[in-house]
Amino acid sequence: MTDAAEPRGGDLEALLARQRRRAQALRAGGIGPRRDGLERLHRAITRGRRSLARAVADDLGKPLLEIEVSEFWPFELAHREIRRRLARWMRPERVPVPWPWWGAKALIRPEPLGTVLILAPWNYPLNLTLVPLLEALAAGNTVVLKPSEHAPRTAEELARLLGEAFPEDWVKVVTGGAETARALLALGFDHVFFTGGGETGARVREAAVRVGASVTLELGGKSPALLLDDRHLVRAARAVLWAKWLNAGQTCIAPDHVLVPRRSCADFVAALARAAEDWGLGARTPLTAVPPRARGRVTQLLAEDPRPPALVVGADEPASGRWALRVLLDPPDTGALGREEIFAPVLPVWGYDRLEDACARLCARGAPLVCYLFGGTASERARLESSLPAGAVVTGTALTQFLVPALPFGGVGASGLGAYHGRAGFRTFSHDKAIFRDPVDRLALFRPWGGRRGRVLLALLRRSLGRSALGPLAGEEDDGVGGASHTP
Repeated sequence: MTDAAEPRGGDLEALLARQRRRAQALRAGGIGPRRDGLERLHRAITRGRRSLARAVADDLGKPLLEIEVSEFWPFELAHREIRRRLARWMRPERVPVPWPWWGAKALIRPEPLGTVLILAPWNYPLNLTLVPLLEALAAGNTVVLKPSEHAPRTAEELARLLGEAFPEDWVKVVTGGAETARALLALGFDHVFFTGGGETGARVREAAVRVGASVTLELGGKSPALLLDDRHLVRAARAVLWAKWLNAGQTCIAPDHVLVPRRSCADFVAALARAAEDWGLGARTPLTAVPPRARGRVTQLLAEDPRPPALVVGADEPASGRWALRVLLDPPDTGALGREEIFAPVLPVWGYDRLEDACARLCARGAPLVCYLFGGTASERARLESSLPAGAVVTGTALTQFLVPALPFGGVGASGLGAYHGRAGFRTFSHDKAIFRDPVDRLALFRPWGGRRGRVLLALLRRSLGRSALGPLAGEEDDGVGGASHTP
């Protein structure tokens, strides 16, 4: 659907009003409607699996095996995890109370946020759309889903399948472009979940704040791969190549660049070449296309280093938008290669002399979505796990942490706000309501504040916290019983 055919504002407002009414019913419905929503979604995607795969292949040129592994498998894993754990996640959690309230009960009850808007990206148009939708439904919300206009066939197929599976006051797919996204953001959903670039994410956050919506931002950043030594050089090369080849490097958690001990840079490039040869990654190996709007940026990135690439894996197909993977050895880092998320089949490899220099470089660039570590001692890795700012730190592999559904997935700082996957996703789409039940009229013990009863009570409270925790207040004097004299 083009911008000219996008839904009108009045239609969207009426849709949100209907979803608010349904959200109230879901809030009181318990686990039954939530399980029903999960199974409706799973049946719809299972029924439309072939048509969805064809749509993704048409939109992005992805190989079918890659679609299976990177689009459907995460959805299946997430569905299985949620189905197993949902009843436990929904249970109120009892928390301790201080001694003056012994006998009272304090609980945290997760409740639905209400109406949720999901703004999905184009690079994984099923995975990054369906997993947050699963978790929003598990938490008991209604959802308006806006797929990316840059994967139009997939968006149309999702709209058809989910339109058959859900009434629109429960789940509604709204197609369109940037104007539709802006109109939806102005409506006042209870929560907005956005996956995409940092610049757009900042605008989404501003729009959500204006209407009082909470927001989750799944962004990206320059996720590094750091080789601590050359003992795992071959393993690191295989992991980095696999992660960078997948989806032509257009993955928010793909290694953006590699930092290698300077003495081992040439060996690392050679290990990449051997891995490509072992896996048969050549001119005939299918590689996901780069969208037309991004091809000029890839050209600009490559122009920052006038030298020939240190390694070229695959072949360019200009007609279909497929690019070979180019490895650049020690390119200039003052331009976009060093500052911006690359998000393309371009892999800079920079050498470093001391590990301290590499860590300082990483910390200076802000918190990426992931930091990948290879080699080193257990103590070195443990130190870096605690000291490097990142949404996640992964050792010995790349990308596969995404397929662990119980691990939170999200960034920090410039790489995102909030997390999802597993229980983290359930909590993202839930509100922790505080519940306090007190069977005793304790306020009678606190009245009156003056007199000896008040002084003794205050002394007991202070002693329970430790004498230094609450010293005498201004104007009070110690009365000899450990409390303070009453000051009118």
